[in-house]
Amino acid sequence: MLQMLAVPVAAVVSLAIALSSQCVVSYNLSDGVGDPWGTALDQRGNVWFAEAGCDFEVNCTAATPPGQIGVLRAGTDGPRFYTLPAVPGNQPIFVEPDPAGVLWFTTPNNSSIGAFDPVTETFLGQWPVTPATGPWDLVWANGAIWYTERFGSAIGRFDPVAKTHVDVRTPTPDTHPYGIAANGTRIWFAENNGAVARIASLDTARANRIDEYQLRAALPGSLTPHMLSVDESGGVWWSAGWTRVIGRLDPSRVVAGACGASVGNCAGVTEYRLPDPPPDCHQSHVSGIAVQPGSSRVWLTDSLSGEVGYFDRQSNAFTLRRVHDCNAHSHDGLSADGAGHVWWTEEFADALNTLAPPG
Repeated sequence: MLQMLAVPVAAVVSLAIALSSQCVVSYNLSDGVGDPWGTALDQRGNVWFAEAGCDFEVNCTAATPPGQIGVLRAGTDGPRFYTLPAVPGNQPIFVEPDPAGVLWFTTPNNSSIGAFDPVTETFLGQWPVTPATGPWDLVWANGAIWYTERFGSAIGRFDPVAKTHVDVRTPTPDTHPYGIAANGTRIWFAENNGAVARIASLDTARANRIDEYQLRAALPGSLTPHMLSVDESGGVWWSAGWTRVIGRLDPSRVVAGACGASVGNCAGVTEYRLPDPPPDCHQSHVSGIAVQPGSSRVWLTDSLSGEVGYFDRQSNAFTLRRVHDCNAHSHDGLSADGAGHVWWTEEFADALNTLAPPG
């Protein structure tokens, strides 16, 4: 069944097909502090994740104990946890390995960037960035850590050698950047405020110039671009948060600034609407997104419908699977590797799950 989405870009709706041939393996994280969030895969096949011990922007307070970095090392059957230093606001949210294997992480509530050595199993340090900016998602690119400033309207660059940082403000105010990804000289990020709802890029080859790309001519308010992933052609995929769609931005076609009837459609922007959620889940929040390397699959999670699945770029079809109940909260912590292994965290079920390839 094909339908057109009521936005000025093409979109496809397809019927969901159960992922019955793939086995879900769940690792209980109850030995940790709880509330796992971001994940990352390193070159050795280890799965790293951040555990806050609280729900960000809900119940993380100055009295909350420090969070943890967790890892499921390749070939093992149980996770290990490393507790952050006991300083206020020390709850990690996202993790990212650098080419040398050092694991970097963000702690929004004390606005710091931290590093952990997986070999010595020690924290190398934490360094404050601009106060009250809330460093959120992060990516390694061009010899530096780039991160979104969730509590503000800027992208940060952290120098891992000098331990210095630079803020680059977005042209539009109140953007509250969220997900981030890199490709070549461009750092892509999602402007999460529903009143803005844009995908933007910072170009290191153009003196860190930021261009913002409108996704729809008229915003519904519920469109909140969330996490990002880049495909082999440089296309930027995003999860749309409270709007039950995922989207792709073609950097070769998009034009910065406004779009709409008076200036032309939002060229280079395509949205794909997910099938309806399960009948007993009355809400939807499309959260995690990950392009599977070497595949036509774009994986996604929905934190309120209990679903994990993928969109196939060749068939324009969604394949979704109901994994757990609506309250498990499969959120932003989604990663996929080229072998077809998919990992995600369930924040409220305190679990790390994997969906292994058939066989």
